[in-house]
Amino acid sequence: MAQPTGPVRVRIVMAPGWERRVDLAADARAVGPLARDIAEDAGAAAPRKTGALADSYIIEKPRLLVRRIGSHLPYGAAVELGSRPYTIVPRTKRALWWPGADHPVRRVRHPGVKPRPHLRPALYTRRNAPRNTLGTTSTSMGGGAE
Repeated sequence: MAQPTGPVRVRIVMAPGWERRVDLAADARAVGPLARDIAEDAGAAAPRKTGALADSYIIEKPRLLVRRIGSHLPYGAAVELGSRPYTIVPRTKRALWWPGADHPVRRVRHPGVKPRPHLRPALYTRRNAPRNTLGTTSTSMGGGAE
């Protein structure tokens, strides 16, 4: 059989939905490292009295493209978001006392805490930064201008 001498025509038929599957695979590869970067940035920017908050950030993976980043410490949200003034009352005794207090008291008015955001700025910084999810530059793929 003779080989064709001119250009060969090839018809490629893509399966329906192939673009979505390629995009999904790229997103799935990118979301884990992005979440780790955000948690690392949040830990670096967290207030450091003991360092416990900075070391407490965890990443949960409830679904393929979803990551939750947060702290298991009970005061993590109050540091990030702040708190309003509130009253502290005893739970089991009739009065509150602490070392250095002149006398026991029935209640204490806490002035609240100013917010010290560090997790949200880490998210916003990473979210707005250009990210290469496939590990290649646009020029190495034959596109884009320098």
